[in-house]
Amino acid sequence: NLRYQLQVAQDALALTTAVAQDSSLEGPGTGLPNSRFLDVWMKGHMHHARRHKETLCVALWEWSRKAPGADAIRKIAQGLRGGDLMVELAPKRVLLLLPQTPREGAQGLLERIAGELGNPPMGATQWLPDRDDLMLGAAMRRAEQARQEAVLARGGITWKQPTEVRLDPGPENADPA
Repeated sequence: NLRYQLQVAQDALALTTAVAQDSSLEGPGTGLPNSRFLDVWMKGHMHHARRHKETLCVALWEWSRKAPGADAIRKIAQGLRGGDLMVELAPKRVLLLLPQTPREGAQGLLERIAGELGNPPMGATQWLPDRDDLMLGAAMRRAEQARQEAVLARGGITWKQPTEVRLDPGPENADPA
């Protein structure tokens, strides 16, 4: 009887742990994957993308109280391709990652999403495997800058493309003055 009670308690603990782990990977507002899930996803995908020189489109937006809410976001996420990832970074803040997607394809998808969500300001960029870091830091900053520009423009999709890498001139490259 004691062994049975111990087994029941262990099963309940295992179930509770599994539920807690599962819910710790979901955003509370939408049920979309959250930033913890994004970290796991990046570990599995970014090295592969760099090795195979695959670009990645990155889009970022927020939605207001007036815009369609979490139900609309979930519906859009369900319609994405299998390799695409929509993440709830914070309440009412969404990140969309589109592997192996050219800018033109991403633009069309973002226009459709914007139409379904009431045209929120969206920022977008491309992650380039030979220039950007593996944790998407530079691409996320560009997407946020583009989103802020879209906010100033009162909506729409703004792209901020990666610029050429510029090295600081060392003594051997400095202009002689």
